[in-house]
Amino acid sequence: MVRLRVLLIGLKRLLARDDSLVRNRRLYPNLPIIGVGALIREKGKVVLIKRGNEPSKGKWSVPGGIVELGEEVRDAVAREVLEELGLQVRVGDLIGAFENVVRDDNKKVKYHFVILDYFAEPVGGVLRTNSEVDEARWCLPKVAWSLNLTSTTRSLLRQAGFVPLRENLTKRVRAALR
Repeated sequence: MVRLRVLLIGLKRLLARDDSLVRNRRLYPNLPIIGVGALIREKGKVVLIKRGNEPSKGKWSVPGGIVELGEEVRDAVAREVLEELGLQVRVGDLIGAFENVVRDDNKKVKYHFVILDYFAEPVGGVLRTNSEVDEARWCLPKVAWSLNLTSTTRSLLRQAGFVPLRENLTKRVRAALR
């Protein structure tokens, strides 16, 4: 009888989707975790957030999060942006898949995310932050590249063509000379 009660209490906690359980499965996971991100564009600017949680706490990235069980990827993108920033977005094309693996001092995998990043455009809401985000701002390319960006965000911005004009011209010149 005691075992049954313990089992039922444990089941109730899982069904309640205790946020601490979700956060803890990110740390030293058994499998890679699927995440999503949104490169929200408008008038030559993108939204970047200063991360409030690990991994990469204090660094700048695009808004996003974890895909929930049974949730479609594009729906996860829209949900995460709404939760983190209060913006409703129309999710566009996939930019690319990026991987973020962080190892501890003993070389054990501490975090492992496979992140699918999408273009998005705002269709409603007002930019604000929740408890997971320390700051959010619209950035021109030059400002974006001056921030302390995560390595995956640098790769994403480069792949999306969101680079300062000088770097973009240099890239075109190199390509033309080949």
